[in-house]
Amino acid sequence: LNVTQLAINTAITYMHRFYVVHSMKSFHRNEVSSSCVFLASKVEEQPRKLEHVVRVLYAVIQKEGPNALDIKSDTYQTMARDLVDNEQILLQTLGFDVAIDHPHTYVVRCTQMVRASKELAQTSYFMANNRCPCVSCCGCDLFRAFFSCFA
Repeated sequence: LNVTQLAINTAITYMHRFYVVHSMKSFHRNEVSSSCVFLASKVEEQPRKLEHVVRVLYAVIQKEGPNALDIKSDTYQTMARDLVDNEQILLQTLGFDVAIDHPHTYVVRCTQMVRASKELAQTSYFMANNRCPCVSCCGCDLFRAFFSCFA
């Protein structure tokens, strides 16, 4: 989907906040993760078309190309409707509080302020990036697949 690391981190944070409230048995991680990606791309001002997100989701799940899904098919219509419905549930779960204060901006500012070496700045950014609570059972592998497809 070709979005920034900030949007990826936002989507991961949304997913973790969602599963604090809801059971993983009630909501499948593939459906929730696609809704998180869709919402995060909008919040981080990198909106992606619903059609594109659904096609990538289909490609990841079915292990086929994104063009294998016809937008007039029942499968596409169902997936699109489910994604939008899950986005609404996600928003309600988050209490419509979609602003995420990521540490990355502070890391960049601090390393510039103290005139840190490039190596220290990269290490600091790496540590801030990996602080995202990332548990493989929550579908972060699906996030990686989403963002690696069609980059």
